[in-house]
Amino acid sequence: MPRPQEEKFLRTSGMQNLGCWSFDICNPNPCQNGGQCEDLFDLFKCQCPADWHGQVCEVRTDACSSNPCLHGSCVIVSEGYKCVCESGYISQHCENKEDVCVGHKCHNGGTCLRGIKQYACLCPRNTTGALCQERMAEMPWYIDRFPSPRLPVSICGNDKWTYSCFNGGNCSMFEDKCDCLPGFTGQWCELELDECASGPCLNGGYCRNLINKFQCVCEISFAGERCQIDISDFYLYGFLLMWQNIFQLLSYLILRMDDEPEIEWNAANDE
Repeated sequence: MPRPQEEKFLRTSGMQNLGCWSFDICNPNPCQNGGQCEDLFDLFKCQCPADWHGQVCEVRTDACSSNPCLHGSCVIVSEGYKCVCESGYISQHCENKEDVCVGHKCHNGGTCLRGIKQYACLCPRNTTGALCQERMAEMPWYIDRFPSPRLPVSICGNDKWTYSCFNGGNCSMFEDKCDCLPGFTGQWCELELDECASGPCLNGGYCRNLINKFQCVCEISFAGERCQIDISDFYLYGFLLMWQNIFQLLSYLILRMDDEPEIEWNAANDE
């Protein structure tokens, strides 16, 4: 048989391709949402970001399925997820307790009492105000001093949050509140009401702030519950009456001395 003619190939342009090959299946990129396409000859595979899955990365992954929020609820967002923390917790995964007393503004040595997203100041003696910024008048030395109770009486709250009610306060049916005894106020009954704030004592009297009441210490010329009675005239009348009585007593004694009988010594000798 005659031998067939030998083949002749002429490369016109480009690189020489050997073996079987196909077109670029990853062009254009079939992977969605930022997925990377991997060419597998006549197939492709998408390498999806962490937030997506599926054949072409078309299904969003439930980022909250692992419960990443320790003390809060997980919310899906475009970037992945976000933790909405419970009251009293902060940080990305709600893992840290919020310390509201960091950088507190309690003055004059006031003690910061931690609350839920807020704090209160327990003021030392002779100070008052929400931040213990106001100083009360110093009590005179001659007035007895009775310290006010400060120790907590009731421990309230739950497994996640506890707080103390001061000055005899009791736990309230409302969350993070205390039912206070008369004479005290504040979220935890930490503040003593200043009954002297209105200036009830008149005529220069000193107001002594007591628990749920006040007492006026009056000047020497005034008396009454509020030092409203002027008794300066009574002192004058008393002074004059005293001298009148003394004068009458002296007069009586002088007259009695003049009425005594005289003794005649010579008459007795003549007998």
